[in-house]
Amino acid sequence: MVTQMNTIGQIYSLRTCTASRAVERFLVSIRKATVTTFPTWRDVLNAALEDCALMYDSRRAVLDMHPLDDYYFAASVAKEAALIRPLFDAEDALELLAEIAEKVDQVAGRKDRLVSSLVFDIISHLERSNLHPHRQSHDEAIAVLLRRLNIDTTPATKALMDDMLFRHHLGEQLALGVPSWWIPFRAKFVIAKSQALTAVVRPTLPRTHRVGGARSLI
Repeated sequence: MVTQMNTIGQIYSLRTCTASRAVERFLVSIRKATVTTFPTWRDVLNAALEDCALMYDSRRAVLDMHPLDDYYFAASVAKEAALIRPLFDAEDALELLAEIAEKVDQVAGRKDRLVSSLVFDIISHLERSNLHPHRQSHDEAIAVLLRRLNIDTTPATKALMDDMLFRHHLGEQLALGVPSWWIPFRAKFVIAKSQALTAVVRPTLPRTHRVGGARSLI
């Protein structure tokens, strides 16, 4: 238990939680939500592609050649994980993101780094998009997925990138079906400081870029 004081001088207590345990709980929660909401998300995408009158091979290239459920899970994780840096101090944020990089592929049932790589690609995109206050995180995450599916470069589907109604319906599951996780967590918990933090070997995170002059993980 950690005691803190708010801006008006009130004392309150927060429970401690390790970064590893917090991320485990986070990923399990998001995974459950995506299992429930993915079929609806896939149906919206499928209906839009049918309206585009894609040739069979082109349609199969989108629906059958891509692991859509893993893409959707990655976008759901990234939408929430993009809040970690604003909510936590730099050391805690780095540890939480490292735990996500280490665990998310296993939770997705993959033996490669497809999901973790996409998670940090989307986080990077969301951090850049935060410079534009009118952009919504779920819509920006959807934009990354559509580009991953080559929707923006396929002649029959590229118009979908500017179809706001379609983008709204596709992003609705991310906006409403995936729970807000890190904000409620931060209101109740602080990250327990590891006594051997410097001795812990963390997985190599994806490359970095700079956001607003600060070094950022992507």
